[in-house]
This record gives sequence, structure tokens and C-alpha cells, in this order.
Amino acid sequence: MRKVTRATTSAFLAGKQLSMGNTVSTGNELLLHGNCIAKRVEGKILISNAGWESNTTKERLNGLGAGIYQKNYSWYWKDGEDFPHNTFVEL
Repeated sequence: MRKVTRATTSAFLAGKQLSMGNTVSTGNELLLHGNCIAKRVEGKILISNAGWESNTTKERLNGLGAGIYQKNYSWYWKDGEDFPHNTFVEL
């Protein structure tokens, strides 16, 4: 795991602000290149690829414990379920 992933996801999970390179934690949102890929809503953490199936997006989400993997150019998680494209789902 990259240093920026470890630091920004830890800050997000702790509800703290941190900006490193292309990733920002506002405490309530985790942004990658300005796109919200994780947010805290009513005590739950919701995640999304924000329409970008990039290795960096996948790494940041996995830094939160999402367990996303790629096979034949498609994203999967949770026992082989398709990871929804550009939709927020509960972590």
C-alpha cells in the first residue's frame, strides 16, 4: 500500500482532514482528483469508483478495506459480486 493511501484513508476513517497529492480527506469525504470516492452518511461509510475504474481508485478504496479485485477488466468484491460502476454502496 502506498504511503499516500495509508495516510489519507487513515485520516478519513478517523474523521480528520488531510491532503496528499491527488487525494484529500475532508473528514467526511475522501476525494481522488476532486471526485468523491468515499463518504460518511449517518454513521455508515459509502464508497464509489466515481466512474473511474483505475488502479489508483481501487487502491484507495482497498485502503478503506473494500476488498476490490479485478479480473478480465471488471471489478469484483464481496465474494465475487460485481462492483457497481459510479454508484455509492455501503462498505
